[in-house]
Amino acid sequence: MFLRVWNGPSGPTVSLESSDDLGSLKIVIAECLSLSEVRLALADVADLPDRHEALVDVEALRKLGNRNSDPLWDDRFSEMIVKAERAGWVTDSGGVRAHCEWPVEADGL
Repeated sequence: MFLRVWNGPSGPTVSLESSDDLGSLKIVIAECLSLSEVRLALADVADLPDRHEALVDVEALRKLGNRNSDPLWDDRFSEMIVKAERAGWVTDSGGVRAHCEWPVEADGL
């Protein structure tokens, strides 16, 4: 799954894509946006201390992904978080690490 950050009709926004792919997590900045614009879009979902890695709030991610209150999806999501904890990707504050992919044009921003 990935969080897609893009320039929506009312400004930078975030959406969850491929929510059934529970084998990976990343943030994809789909358009040339500044770091501050991406931070604003992710404010309710993740902290973005730099351009390389974000700390995604597990419960916010769960809420975005399980729109239909599917117990099977929720179980699979919990398993993904347990695996991430074992790998050291979950912080004490409950954030799961996710790398960020920026468009090539944004490298200089």
